Amino acid sequence: MRPIEIVGGGLSGLSLGIFLSRKGVPIRLYETQAYPRHRVCGEFVSGMTPAMIETFGLTSVFRQALVHESTSWFDSQHRCFFQFELPSPAYGISRFLMDRLLSEELAQSGGKVIFERREASAHEGQVWTTGRGKLKSGKSKWIGLKAHFMGLNMEDDLEMHAGRGGYVGLSKVEDGVVNVCGLFRASAGKGLPMSSRFEGALHDIGLNQLGYRLKGLSTVEGSRCGTAHFQAGRQIQQRNVLTLGDACHQIPPFTGHGMTMAIQSAFTAHDSLLQYSAGHVSWQETVRKAREKVLALQSSRVRWASLLHPVMTSGLFDYVRGIFGPLASPVIHPATRTLWGQS
Repeated sequence: MRPIEIVGGGLSGLSLGIFLSRKGVPIRLYETQAYPRHRVCGEFVSGMTPAMIETFGLTSVFRQALVHESTSWFDSQHRCFFQFELPSPAYGISRFLMDRLLSEELAQSGGKVIFERREASAHEGQVWTTGRGKLKSGKSKWIGLKAHFMGLNMEDDLEMHAGRGGYVGLSKVEDGVVNVCGLFRASAGKGLPMSSRFEGALHDIGLNQLGYRLKGLSTVEGSRCGTAHFQAGRQIQQRNVLTLGDACHQIPPFTGHGMTMAIQSAFTAHDSLLQYSAGHVSWQETVRKAREKVLALQSSRVRWASLLHPVMTSGLFDYVRGIFGPLASPVIHPATRTLWGQS
């Protein structure tokens, strides 16, 4: 079997390494930093059914996750504009734990993780799963901020808070911790240190009620982090370079599909890579087939989410809720329910 190199040890890279190692493919995965560590992530896995988890062979990993069944959405005044049961169970698990479990699974499958920076240009037999790639505009309009809070009383399994210029999701993860992760305009909280930027960003998008709830609560050491490389949609692709996960598509985080898509893209592409490793097809054909499969799986979902994204960040929910009150729920409910029900 020809070896496969994977550059980037996030969810898609680790999952791809596991799927291929189990089939006897020699795997070398390059990651810049050791596990476990905190990353900016909603840590809410939607659209991943129990049947999919079993097919992926990741039952032991998701056994560590909390099962979420319902969600509530709030405007900036903390008025709930709808609640509903999720079409299928979702999962709450931190990247701190999940990355560690997946890296252990990869090692048990025979793959090798090398903790060093990999700057060389892409070549045949190498897959890039490096997360958020080069920005099309050169500068991101958005910043993602995240922290794990302790002692936070939740009003539902998942809370979504829509502000004016951003939104925030609250999801229960393991050990009684709540992951609070938001997407904000790049100017939100600007100039503040990371220790207080989240709270400043909440104020800037009008989520003061949520800020009051978080005030005085302790955060898990090292969990405060940020990223400024979000751009929704298909990412920049290079010829004959296979990219997966966020390096291929980025979906707006309010959907909870980011983690699901990372794992799905790895599973979708692994058959083509297996054929290459066995010497049955060329690298160019491998890249073409894998891209087609991933695009067919993810393009529609990303397109619909990207259309809803401006609505989520516009402050429109304040206006609709203020004018129509509870009647707003039946209008907004079907679109979000359909999106969250996709698999």
